Amino acid sequence: KHSDGKLIAETKAELHEDEDSQNNIPKILIVDDDKDTLYTVGEILTNQGYKLYYANNGLECLAQLEIIKPALILLDIMMPEMDGFETIKKIRANESLKHIIVYALTAHAMLDDKHIIEETGFDDLITKPVENTTMQLKVKQAIINKKRKPV
Repeated sequence: KHSDGKLIAETKAELHEDEDSQNNIPKILIVDDDKDTLYTVGEILTNQGYKLYYANNGLECLAQLEIIKPALILLDIMMPEMDGFETIKKIRANESLKHIIVYALTAHAMLDDKHIIEETGFDDLITKPVENTTMQLKVKQAIINKKRKPV
């Protein structure tokens, strides 16, 4: 009986560790009004093992951020209701959110725009149409770095 009790305790401890490791799965919030982009980016990142959340505009993004604290936000620039520039301003103005890494996800970013995007508070950008390998590498790098450097 004694060894059975010990075995049960060890199994419970292992289960608890599994729960903890599942909770450590990096969360990514994808914000875009284009359903095809949400689907494509979602497929790429699901295969990488991340926990994904979705929003269709800046207002939905901010509502999600009251519930979850992602390691990374992929934020479209051109959206209805609240665009990416307004959304990033609100994220960076919020003490509990400003450390989150935010990448602009946009078709409107040419190389010349990278400077503007970084000046407005984005950490980097990923251009659309999304290229699978680039997306995987940039997201992996963001997750490794996790927290935004102070400005």
